[in-house]
Amino acid sequence: MQTYLPLHRAEWQLKATSFHTSCYTVGAMKLFNPENHTRSDAHRKAYAYFELAYTTVDFLAAALFVIGSILFFNEKTVYTGTWLFLVGSILFGLRPTIKLLREITYLRLGKYSAIEAASYKK
Repeated sequence: MQTYLPLHRAEWQLKATSFHTSCYTVGAMKLFNPENHTRSDAHRKAYAYFELAYTTVDFLAAALFVIGSILFFNEKTVYTGTWLFLVGSILFGLRPTIKLLREITYLRLGKYSAIEAASYKK
């Protein structure tokens, strides 16, 4: 675990913007910010589900590529191996889709969190 020194807000914002150069801002939330999953319990739960899906897809794609490679050693199983390569490629294509869906979920959760926070102020 990394510890952070207390900084003034302006210094923290400068460090945050220079550190997260690949983040895109939508409203008050930055997309693809590694700290988004810590915003609330709902964000942590969504992160866990999407990480499980991402890891499962990653593992299945790798397994299909390995099995497809083995099937290429025999002339009789080349056709099946080709299909396994295709399915593995499609699964690898799902990886960025899962990350994008996770970010969209974070945005939705952020909106609900703002509504929830406003209702507690009353």
